[in-house]
Amino acid sequence: MASHFSRAGFPAARGARYLLAIGLLCSLVGGQQPTVIADNTGGQSTSYLAPQEAVNLFTGWQPQFFNVANQFNRVGVVTGLSVNNPTTSPQNIEFRFRRTSGETFSRIKSVPPGNSFFFSFGAAAPTPTATGTASPTLTPAPTATRAIVGTQTAAPTASNTPINNPTSTTVPTATGSPVAVATSSPTPSDAFFALPEGFVGTVSTAGNTTTQDFSAAVVYGLRSGDTLTAFEAVSNPSCSVSSPLFMNGADGWSSSLALYNQTGRQYSVDIQAKALSETGGEGSLYTRSFTLPSRATRQVSPSDLSLPDGFQGSIQASSCVSSQATTLSTLGTLDLAALASTTGEMSGEVRHEKTGSDAMALSAASIQTSGDTFMIPLAYNDYNGWNSRIVLLNTDKLANPTQSRDISVNVTYYLTETAPGEPGVVSESVIVRRESPFELNLKRLPKGVLSVLLEAPTGVSPAINFNAASYHFGPNAAADAAGAPESGAGQNFDLSQNFIPLLYRAAGGDGSWNSGVRVVRAGKSDEGGSFVPRITFWDKDTGTTIGPISSGVSLRTGEAFTWYLPAMEQLQNNHIYSAIIDGDVGSSSGTPQMVSQVHHYNSNLALSSMVAGYLQPRDTTQRALDLVAPLVMKNVDGLNTGIQVQNLTGTDGSVTVRFRNTGGSSVGSVTQAVPHGGGWTTIYLPGIADLGESFTGAAEIQSDVGIAAEVATTRYR
Repeated sequence: MASHFSRAGFPAARGARYLLAIGLLCSLVGGQQPTVIADNTGGQSTSYLAPQEAVNLFTGWQPQFFNVANQFNRVGVVTGLSVNNPTTSPQNIEFRFRRTSGETFSRIKSVPPGNSFFFSFGAAAPTPTATGTASPTLTPAPTATRAIVGTQTAAPTASNTPINNPTSTTVPTATGSPVAVATSSPTPSDAFFALPEGFVGTVSTAGNTTTQDFSAAVVYGLRSGDTLTAFEAVSNPSCSVSSPLFMNGADGWSSSLALYNQTGRQYSVDIQAKALSETGGEGSLYTRSFTLPSRATRQVSPSDLSLPDGFQGSIQASSCVSSQATTLSTLGTLDLAALASTTGEMSGEVRHEKTGSDAMALSAASIQTSGDTFMIPLAYNDYNGWNSRIVLLNTDKLANPTQSRDISVNVTYYLTETAPGEPGVVSESVIVRRESPFELNLKRLPKGVLSVLLEAPTGVSPAINFNAASYHFGPNAAADAAGAPESGAGQNFDLSQNFIPLLYRAAGGDGSWNSGVRVVRAGKSDEGGSFVPRITFWDKDTGTTIGPISSGVSLRTGEAFTWYLPAMEQLQNNHIYSAIIDGDVGSSSGTPQMVSQVHHYNSNLALSSMVAGYLQPRDTTQRALDLVAPLVMKNVDGLNTGIQVQNLTGTDGSVTVRFRNTGGSSVGSVTQAVPHGGGWTTIYLPGIADLGESFTGAAEIQSDVGIAAEVATTRYR
């Protein structure tokens, strides 16, 4: 076994608290879970999946775009695009506009350094060219700082004669590359896109035209001559992160939020924490704003927000222009152009710690990873000493800035390992107040193990947006948490495969780390069909694949199967694996759509951790995006981090991990090979001399192939 997986080395994968799925051991080895008798006092083990880098207009975001179209219950809505060029020279950028029919239009604009604003309407100059200069009236850097947007002033209700274009429903943020159908010739660089009247579709940029450090904001309004009276502005999906649970001394637990600025510019961040309400209403709100320098990491603590002792609630960090609006309709062109430079791109990690206990960690959710349907693969209700909390957070206003609404969520509990005669499925509907957290009451359910489906009611427009997470507490102070995988069919992620970067079979230095993988069929509560899950392992020691190994069980929506590695005869002790889960439909009418949960557990040390299986973006153009670890550590109060990187493709590749300290400076990098077919490699921070004796910061994980990464931080006592 490689030395970086020794006990003093890669503190690894963090023990699966014998959360080993709906019965991990229960279903596979006689229904008994091991009794934890070790003492983990002072020890900690946490894991989280490294989130993808920022998704913006130049890396795959495709926001809605309109030109003289009936939208938002308004007549003749037009669109403006604020763009910030952070370089020192003009850049030619190809903007692509795609109608829902597939027809596309291309406009090439020269974007000067600083801020520019482009309109959906207008007439293009007669001679097509790609090298023109932008209108000088749009390029000066405004003196205004970020616009404040909150209470929106209603835009004038248009009194003109309605235009004969169909009233359109909300266009989804597109999930694929534009299809070249009737593509128009490139146009010169004036301030107008000159799209056809009645255009309803999306905007994107050609992938080879610029870099991700460009930023953009989309502004919706009504035309007033050659200007725009704005009533809504939206930012990229990476402008905010949130977590359903944040604590300050609640039963001894306290939380911190590490924020990492993914851009080369400084911006302001607004933080808000909102208390859980026992009555289901809106709790107290606490706010704070601060500046986040370029590439810097900042850890936000309860004291930064002056949270009271015993606080339990949600936390949200935002640099979205849509979350600061007061009087958009009064902003002129220069101020609208400046909106792009005020929007940020961030990632975050939330840690929960308790003195003398294990710790919990999970990635903070972005709008890109939020949605209206989630499947939580595993939760416990008084099962073998384990109990779980499930908390939802209403993030609807971040996704739909003009909406400040309560949302309804349908909850379906799929129960197993319950007493004879107990129901197998229980349903309820809950109301989650605006921008508020809500905790499900699992105590009303039969005792046992469960998976939980959260889905929006049908027919709601625009679609609601929320996220959720599960928190697990076991014997001898074991604890872990995981974000709920977004599982809506046709939404953000491909559910046909799950990728597992790290698994243990009696490995990890003292040979006491073991893993289990629980897979659950995702889908709507009333959806038929089934599939048979199967798993393929990759063994680094031998460089070979093992499998696919079929579960032999056909799963319907909400049903689960667990592979417990110590019970699998195809695997060997003292080995570490990665894995890919897919499915066989056979004669079923269903599809292999699934989410999964991974559990690592050290029976000697009573340490545990949990992560969800990695899901690739449904939009294939976003699968090559790099990853970010917002918080990594080397020898910080005994805490050390290892990053396990898995190759998701059939091509051999390499990965470079660049480390940045909390101030944003690059302090070292490591490059390693990642074999094809699910192969993995590990970057263990104590082995990197450039990081010095002690290090806290972030890691940028870059590769020439699609990758997933589990970030594991452990302290042994």
